Amino acid sequence: MKPRLDQIRAHAPRRQIGVRGWRLPIAGVLLLALFVVAGTPTQPPSALAAGCNSPWPVPAGDDDCDGFGSSLEDAAGTLRLVACPVTAIANDEGSDAWPPDFNDDRTVDITDVLTLKPVFGTAVPPASPRLDLVDPGLVDISDVLALKPFFGITCEVPTAGGYTLVQDVTTANFNRMVDFAMIPGTTNEAVVVSQKEGVNNARIRRVALDGSFAPTIFGDLSGKVKTGGNEEGLLSLAFSPAYATDHRVYVYYTSASCLGGVTRCSRISRFPVVSNDMDESSETVVLEIDQVLNQQNHNGGRLLFGPDAYLSIGDGGGGGDPLETGQDNTDLLGSLLRIDVTGQNTYSIPADNPFVGIAGADELWAYGLRNPWRYSFDSVTGALWLADVGQNAWEEVEPIVKGGNYGWDCYEGFAAYETTGCPVSGFQSPRAVYDHSLGCSVTGGYVYRGSAMPELYGWYIYGDYCSGRIWAANAGDDSSPVLLADTSVAISSFAELPNGELLVLTFNNAIYRLAHL
Repeated sequence: MKPRLDQIRAHAPRRQIGVRGWRLPIAGVLLLALFVVAGTPTQPPSALAAGCNSPWPVPAGDDDCDGFGSSLEDAAGTLRLVACPVTAIANDEGSDAWPPDFNDDRTVDITDVLTLKPVFGTAVPPASPRLDLVDPGLVDISDVLALKPFFGITCEVPTAGGYTLVQDVTTANFNRMVDFAMIPGTTNEAVVVSQKEGVNNARIRRVALDGSFAPTIFGDLSGKVKTGGNEEGLLSLAFSPAYATDHRVYVYYTSASCLGGVTRCSRISRFPVVSNDMDESSETVVLEIDQVLNQQNHNGGRLLFGPDAYLSIGDGGGGGDPLETGQDNTDLLGSLLRIDVTGQNTYSIPADNPFVGIAGADELWAYGLRNPWRYSFDSVTGALWLADVGQNAWEEVEPIVKGGNYGWDCYEGFAAYETTGCPVSGFQSPRAVYDHSLGCSVTGGYVYRGSAMPELYGWYIYGDYCSGRIWAANAGDDSSPVLLADTSVAISSFAELPNGELLVLTFNNAIYRLAHL
């Protein structure tokens, strides 16, 4: 079990680390968490397979009738109960399949029997329905006997070094590709965002996944986008959740002409789309963020609509955080924002944002982030995973919780960075970190929900821009990440296809798909 970050940080020695100048922003580490069906065991217990004829209360959303609603089963705290779904039961949601591997060691054996023993004779509830395998209502020797046919079954896990990148979307060979989004209502069409193409030029192209038509210009923001700094440019695009009716697209970019006399800013704007063509002359500025101290770096970089249809954006501050924006929850820098833009002229504040009505900027969802370059939502659970680009020594990835403080600039990963005036507790722990012997700029990916690599199902995939390494971390536990591939590409972003398979965008003028070696 990983020690709590609060405990580590409270006793960590202070380290003097020099302020780093701007750095390549688009490094990628992709990490996935998954639950895998292994082996072909005997028929699952009829008591659980027979539908909702159970002696325990059946909450809303419990479509497999095991006493746990879908939202609870998908919560991080319950995932270690279901990390090895050896066989599914009727009408199962998927992630909570009947789990003979009770102690989550990925093998069904005598240790799982010992896990049952402390609750022998306990009625259900309060004993977990998952432990009452047969004869519903009491955990007893019959449940041990039901477990025995599964002995020796071992869950699949990712094989270190067992993966590679295969070129995909072969007509997408553009310079500095940083984002990819499927066009709503289509299964074979997407747009690809290029960060910059010359001085203050940036374009979005429409492509066919199968190459059935040549790329066309979807949007051209040349003249609007400031591209002087390495990390500046056109950084992200998101289609409106109501795109079928409102035909709106949102873009995030560093602006060549800021409002109010500001010299450097990041901007979220909305454009209408007519016949697969953005109307660049009809821009509505939704939100503009002043980038203090004329910093060219740490511009954040992603727009995504979460499962609740709110728009989430990332943003960062200056090198070494000279104005301490990371720990300041009253500004918009060093934070992840959550705003409602659907149907709005610009935006409104969701009433359940964590700092509404209390100290802190209403737009904030989480803070204490250095440079949240890429993040994503789990397509099954809705959980938000983010990769935060580090300073001099450590890169980190983490699930994001409402109101969470992720430590920058008090900490970089688990290491103390600048702790003067910092609280001694209250920080969220990274799920995984790596040092700069393995890379220098993390790129966040997705929780894998495809079928081509079932052993990766439920694992968070991420990579590194500098080294080209790609990792996976189990989203359901705190086990060590697995190095999937050691590539030579500059990983700028990841993308998720409708079938759950993952694409890797690069600065090598190519897009790849993660696959078995």
